[in-house]
Amino acid sequence: MSNTLCSDSMPTRVQLDGCYIHYETEELPETNGESKSYSNFLLHKECGEPVVDYIKFKEFMDEAFVNLESGIPNSNGFYTMNYKSVKLMAQCEGDSNICDCSNCVSDAVQVAKEECGTSLSAQIYLDKCFISYYGIPGNSVPGNY
Repeated sequence: MSNTLCSDSMPTRVQLDGCYIHYETEELPETNGESKSYSNFLLHKECGEPVVDYIKFKEFMDEAFVNLESGIPNSNGFYTMNYKSVKLMAQCEGDSNICDCSNCVSDAVQVAKEECGTSLSAQIYLDKCFISYYGIPGNSVPGNY
């Protein structure tokens, strides 16, 4: 896929369900003037549709994120879970140790909360990890009417 979708001269990440490839030059990505309060670089984010009742959704997602962050240390760098009506996933680069992976996922969760906090779904790509969440079809997500 990377040969088809990307040129040879650009950094590339191809994310599939459960695996990815990533290659880049030695230079760190440009920050586009964004503040860097995280220890990992934000490469890309996609926020989905907004929720109707932000307060209920925020409380629900705070619980879901706690479960995601507590599951990643015992997962060998890939963790997927269903929390009630939402599917969450976290994945770290293969050479990340447990602490680096946990810290990266924690940073990605912070980005999700700050940048996509009112969204029913999100994909957050940091330089060393990736997280995503979305509502499970057929199930009601709190805050979405």
